[in-house]
Amino acid sequence: MSWCYELPANASEDVLRLKIDELNGQLLSLNISNCIVAQPEGLLSLLPRLQYLQSLSCIACPLRPSVLLEHLLTSLHNLAHLDFSFVGTEHDAKEELAKILQLKNVHKDKETQVRTLYAEVAEDENMEVLKAFVRYCPHVTDFHIHCVHFVSSYDSTTAFASVIEHVRNLESLCILHFSPQQNEPMYPTVGATHNATLRHFFGKLCSIVELNVNSLHFDDGIDFTALLDTPTLLRLRALSLAPCSLQQTAAVTRLALGTSAIEDLDVRLNFNGRHSSCKYCNKKLLLEPEDVSTFGVKSGRLTLSNVPNLASLNFLKSCPVANLRFIDVSERPRFDFKALASSVRHSNTLRSLVVKLAAIDFDTASLQNCLSPVGALERVCLLSRTSLQTSTAERMVDAVAGELPSILYLHIHYVDIETGRDTSVTWMRLPEGDAGPRSCRGKVMSGKPCIMCSTQTFIALVKPRRRDL
Repeated sequence: MSWCYELPANASEDVLRLKIDELNGQLLSLNISNCIVAQPEGLLSLLPRLQYLQSLSCIACPLRPSVLLEHLLTSLHNLAHLDFSFVGTEHDAKEELAKILQLKNVHKDKETQVRTLYAEVAEDENMEVLKAFVRYCPHVTDFHIHCVHFVSSYDSTTAFASVIEHVRNLESLCILHFSPQQNEPMYPTVGATHNATLRHFFGKLCSIVELNVNSLHFDDGIDFTALLDTPTLLRLRALSLAPCSLQQTAAVTRLALGTSAIEDLDVRLNFNGRHSSCKYCNKKLLLEPEDVSTFGVKSGRLTLSNVPNLASLNFLKSCPVANLRFIDVSERPRFDFKALASSVRHSNTLRSLVVKLAAIDFDTASLQNCLSPVGALERVCLLSRTSLQTSTAERMVDAVAGELPSILYLHIHYVDIETGRDTSVTWMRLPEGDAGPRSCRGKVMSGKPCIMCSTQTFIALVKPRRRDL
């Protein structure tokens, strides 16, 4: 009999209750990450029965930090390992901070027994919640923080020459190149004078599998794809780079032919750090269908994030990719959701789609027309600042899901027209035994945790947990 249990994302709290009954409450390890269907109140009512619990993982879980902390102080006395997400809205984070600070009046001098803590954190307000939370965890010796939506600034650049002889066995590498000027919006670029040094450096990467150079920008004097020799390209499984890395003639062709085994290709211009623009990334980027069809990302993921001047989306019609992320947070995106959907509507390989745009037309008929031809689509996440009534959003996702034959999960972000706050609604397919007729095969829920909303890149960086959807 196993004393460890993982609650399926589409299971209710009753499933967990039955498991606890089966083990007479003697569960030692519990994973309720990505629990979408289970009700928070139901989960909370079960926690006092888990007095033997030693490990709890609740990433993207609807439990509130203040409520979980109270259980850690009152009933979960044996819990030594905790994985948790601090990702509430700004309003929720301020509310949670106040509640955690008030706990000292009720539980004076009490502390948790947590020794290993993994925390996902989004935005500065949630960092304050985490700080207040860990004051009750004085025994922590292993502490990992994963920043979901923001990155720290770095004050130094990579010194290539000094590390060349130490990278032969390196499998993952992330290179950062920032200006020493704090208020400089433009990314610094590397030019032809560095060509020999860079070629020598990249030539030493004999074992590289993941390479992240999206913060390393190039002017017209360097062709990034020419810096990587064929053996290096052939070993790559994941690559993140800036649009300027693909501007040279035949650069995309060389990359496509060389990276035959790549599983994660990420082209992006980062806006959320010290710099926000690159004049070479602003040049028109043309991705030819014949080049893109050569890429080996067939069962993997393609990400296009804030590419400033993408010439066309026609290449997506020839791209047999399983997972696609398309992000454009500019006020006037070159392509809207309809244009993107039109480019993938006849795909028989696309299973996961994440789109982030300032505005998305959430008209039910329009979404159905856009998505229903993509017959293999299983997971869809749409992030926007479009204003909607919650009731309208709930009806819309239910209707759209009904037209997608393979859909398992449909999740949208919008602005509540009544409160002005960012919110979300989720449709999730229920287990077959619970689903009933086709019209009732899924459940619509508002404000549930996000399990595939991240638009960040994790190539050559510490991977977030439970984010393999």
